[in-house]
Amino acid sequence: GETPEVDMTSEEEEQIRQSILQGMFLIRGTLQGQLSHAVQLMAKDNLKPWVEGFLEIMKMDCPGISSSAGEATFLDELKMEVCEIFTLYAQRFEEEINPFMQNIIQAVWQLVVQTGNETRFDGMVCSALEFLSIICQKNHYESYFVGEGVLQTIAQDVCVKNLHLRQEDLEMFEDEPIEYMKKDIEGTDTCTRRRGAIDLVRALCRKFEERLVPVLAQLVQSLCSDGDWIKLDVVYCLVTAIASKTETAKSGATSTSQLINVADYYAGQVRGHLSANIDDMPILKADALKFVVTFRNQLPAEVLVEVIQAADRLLTSRFTILHKYAAFAVDKLLLVKEPNSTAPLLTARVVPVGSLLNNLVSGFDKDPKAQNSPYLMKAVLRCVAILDTETLPQGNLDAELMPLIETILSQDIADLIPYALQITDILKTLPRVGNAGSRLLGDAAFFKLVQGVENPMSVLLNNMFRRVQFSKTPKFMKHFVVFLCRFAIVRGAEHFAK
Repeated sequence: GETPEVDMTSEEEEQIRQSILQGMFLIRGTLQGQLSHAVQLMAKDNLKPWVEGFLEIMKMDCPGISSSAGEATFLDELKMEVCEIFTLYAQRFEEEINPFMQNIIQAVWQLVVQTGNETRFDGMVCSALEFLSIICQKNHYESYFVGEGVLQTIAQDVCVKNLHLRQEDLEMFEDEPIEYMKKDIEGTDTCTRRRGAIDLVRALCRKFEERLVPVLAQLVQSLCSDGDWIKLDVVYCLVTAIASKTETAKSGATSTSQLINVADYYAGQVRGHLSANIDDMPILKADALKFVVTFRNQLPAEVLVEVIQAADRLLTSRFTILHKYAAFAVDKLLLVKEPNSTAPLLTARVVPVGSLLNNLVSGFDKDPKAQNSPYLMKAVLRCVAILDTETLPQGNLDAELMPLIETILSQDIADLIPYALQITDILKTLPRVGNAGSRLLGDAAFFKLVQGVENPMSVLLNNMFRRVQFSKTPKFMKHFVVFLCRFAIVRGAEHFAK
């Protein structure tokens, strides 16, 4: 007989729709799970129904599904997973998926262009940007990106759109400066729209540099034309992404584009932002310092000296986050070496060591949260490390460093103790000049305090284990394992076990 019609309320219909989406969300795991290789091979040989189904999901729109507190809905997560599946198959089964790629690219493209900037969509958009970043570099799909106006549209409607700071970012800059800096300079922004857009620009430049750079240059000129600082922030992202072909945390940019002159950009934009009032447009000042740090090995020594002097001034800004950016810049710039040498490029003779130490130490008094991050202390260590017999009196070590190190050791500020111990070790090797450092070097109470850190190695190991537990990275784990092995060899298994 006929199936009787059942009257359902809109709420019941919505619950059923949610249940269906949850089921689809769970099913998609069969194509991505670690144990799904056989399923992937099966799907590879019969892609048509799979791809058609995924494309239908990409088109789905369920206005009735509400987001809770900006969290992604099941449909958002489902589309994110579909983008990841497209990426997986485009990498593993190029020939099989190629007949469907035009429709797939179009669907992903539309998703990025039409999606709003609400945070609930971030995961979905990031997956879509990653898909575009990967396939644009493959010869198999090159033809989809070289059509007339395609790169222009990608640059404007995809890249620039997702580089803009949002209100949440501005609030984080003011209210949670440490978290903002972690995302901006420590690489924890791997799943943000901005990082996805930067990676897409770099990927496109690797493959289509000569075509794309003129397009991006026009966009940069347009963004700079009205002086809007939000747009100038986007320009910093674009110029850095274009100019830096490869970079490392240790050295900054290691290879650069021949089509962008970073020294000219510094002279035309960066210098002006750093020399302006220390409390004006703080985000642009942070961008400027980060830019110089990235290209520190491509800029001349006189520029680096100029930037350190600017950083010294910014250490007195009312924006405490600029103190940390300035300290970050000082730390990195003082590590730059002479070409083909291990000698430091910048010495205490050209760096205002006394003023820097004074302002860096004052930063701890101005911001109670300064001890929650190592930026200021690392810069202090770097300044002390370049002192010599001629510049030692500038450091005013008695007045500046003694109270700070005593506080760190007496309050057992674990994250800063390693730097305090290193500074102490350097101070013990410095010659006494006049009265400089004499109190610090001869103060019995101070050295009793240092010795009160009963087991410095234990302190260092505890910091390492805390890093392993809460914020490990592949690079850190590699060095940590090597360190443990060498420690066991040098000190012995019994000492290591203790």
